[in-house]
Amino acid sequence: MPRQPRRKEPVVIPTTALVASAVRYSGKAARIFQPNQDWQIECYRHYAICGEARFAAKFFGQALSRARLYVAKKGGPQGPTPVKSGPSVKNLDDLFSGKDGQSQMLDALGTHLTIAGECYLVGREVDGQDVWEIVSILEMHVTGNKWTIRYSNDRAEDVPLNDDDVVIRIWIPNPGKRIEADSPFRSLLPILTEIEWLTRHIFAQTSSRLAGAGLLMMPQGMSFPPPPDQNGKAPETTNDADAFMLTLADAMLQPISDPSSPAAMVPIVVTAPDEAIDKARLMHFWSDLDSAALEMRSEAIRRFALGMDLPPEQVMGMSSNSGTGGGTSNGVSHWGAWQIEESTIKFHIEPMLELICNALTIGYLRPLAPAGITDQFITYDSSALRLRPDRSKEAFELYDRGLLSKEALLRENGFTEDDLPNDSEFVQWLLRKVASGSATPEQVGAALEKLGVVLPMAAGSGGGTLRETPPPPTLEDHPQNPRTPAEAAALLPAAEALVFRALERAGNRIRQKAGVKPPGVPAYEMHTLFQCNGDAQTFLDDAWSCAPQVLDGLADVDTTVQTLNSYCRALMAEQSPHSRHRLQQWLELGAKQ
Repeated sequence: MPRQPRRKEPVVIPTTALVASAVRYSGKAARIFQPNQDWQIECYRHYAICGEARFAAKFFGQALSRARLYVAKKGGPQGPTPVKSGPSVKNLDDLFSGKDGQSQMLDALGTHLTIAGECYLVGREVDGQDVWEIVSILEMHVTGNKWTIRYSNDRAEDVPLNDDDVVIRIWIPNPGKRIEADSPFRSLLPILTEIEWLTRHIFAQTSSRLAGAGLLMMPQGMSFPPPPDQNGKAPETTNDADAFMLTLADAMLQPISDPSSPAAMVPIVVTAPDEAIDKARLMHFWSDLDSAALEMRSEAIRRFALGMDLPPEQVMGMSSNSGTGGGTSNGVSHWGAWQIEESTIKFHIEPMLELICNALTIGYLRPLAPAGITDQFITYDSSALRLRPDRSKEAFELYDRGLLSKEALLRENGFTEDDLPNDSEFVQWLLRKVASGSATPEQVGAALEKLGVVLPMAAGSGGGTLRETPPPPTLEDHPQNPRTPAEAAALLPAAEALVFRALERAGNRIRQKAGVKPPGVPAYEMHTLFQCNGDAQTFLDDAWSCAPQVLDGLADVDTTVQTLNSYCRALMAEQSPHSRHRLQQWLELGAKQ
């Protein structure tokens, strides 16, 4: 009977190497790639022995764990919209038992993708419960055409997967061969090996110095001490060389076993013929490489930091970036640190999050989605990763002007809607305000009626008014002074000139505080690059000194300056550039108030 050809599993190649790659298999393995490669094993070894490598990998993992996953669907011009309920939301909640488990999942994914560029999301049933886990390439093996998880070197601990189990391979495609994985560690293996060997050399150097303080060479005419006793007996030696070796071995081993021993500081004494040395001489064991080893290792660590998919300051510390602190300070200023954190999130953390979300959408969400649901996908929220600037002052000002919601005001001050007072607390607060304020009886009555509050009249009041109500103002008291069309047309360019001057003044102060001057960025746009963190009004101090001259005859100076100042503070809080149309809206709103 002719032999049947071996059935091949379908080869699944990602459509592009620039996005996340994910392939979903059943418990049957497709023999289309090597489950683990030598360079990946070496990367894990360096992760285990090199602190800098471990820090870089865990940085990715811990940063990703701060993000939150959610389901969204493709929207219109406003972009994707979150999905609040439905089968896709339930399926995502079932993955690693919700948000807390998904944080650990993202931590593991970020670590493995940084080290080996590849790992597996495995789902299987254990005692009737669905279990999801992240499995490294060192634990995943192929036995025949079956996946096997090997948790230890003991083959008895192997866990074979069946056809009902799910294996999702997630990897960073190698640009040269997309089916293979790539990782930041892969190109840094020579540098990691250099760090390892330099560390070994420094350790050996330290051990050799502990082994003795050198050789003290003395003329033969001087006496030489006998070798030390061994087990209480004098050792047997055939010649002076044997005696010297026993003495040398004892002098080297004793300081290693006990570094506090005085023998570590006392040189080994050796005699030599008089003609060989004319006087006593001390010989040391270390070489010229020893003095340069520390500097060479520091340079290797710097190269590793430059080669990682991270700003080098994240690996070496902010103080490693000298000259950016401004003035005479060392290291990175708080403005520079904010820029580094922002670039880390935008250019390194979020791309890996997009890779993972795409992989989870392809390998997990889509196969479980009901028929007809093809526009939903898994995405992320990275707001917890970003530094929260202090925008409370700007939030209060915008809220008082009716330009901000109470929810945004609470958020910018670190509170939630659960912290709002209930109806009873609000009534009590309002009563205190009314009792201590200067509102007219009509205003008080209207407010209380609106709230549904009925207050008993004070004894002896007779239902009369509590105080004399001033008559409404007349035109003679407050004459109207409407602007002519020419004055209204001239107000916008005059106000815009004042805004540019104020933003330019603020931008120069931002440059001075940050200690940097980005090329090609004018001073009046510096606020779009740096967060003011509550210093907006300080940067705008004395920015409106020429407003009385510019606005003379065009508008009320105090009211207009207040509007322009609020406008500039809003731009600085949002890090938005100036817009003539938006300024016009602010001027119109200020004129109505």
